[in-house]
Amino acid sequence: MVYSPSIVKKFIDNLPIINERGIVLEGNRLAFKANINTGVEKPTMSVKKGDIAYQPLGDEILIFFEDVDKTFSKVNVIGNLKNTSDITNILKKITLSAKISVKLSESE
Repeated sequence: MVYSPSIVKKFIDNLPIINERGIVLEGNRLAFKANINTGVEKPTMSVKKGDIAYQPLGDEILIFFEDVDKTFSKVNVIGNLKNTSDITNILKKITLSAKISVKLSESE
């Protein structure tokens, strides 16, 4: 399910995203710069564990470790992780200095 199709399109059109600034682990989420600079489409402040969201404030992609009833600011859910069973353990092992690269899968 695509929650915010125009944001997803803009995100895909800007792939690959190579974030040299690294990632931020902050409480219940992982965040990295998106470089798409767009506004809200279908804003929400409630997300579920494994949701992938775009936050216009800060131009960031967020991956949530747990359900959140009220996010810091409005976000646009753009997708979710297929398997969330080990998400917390895996994502929290990522170091803050890690660089991130996001690209389309060859099989897609």
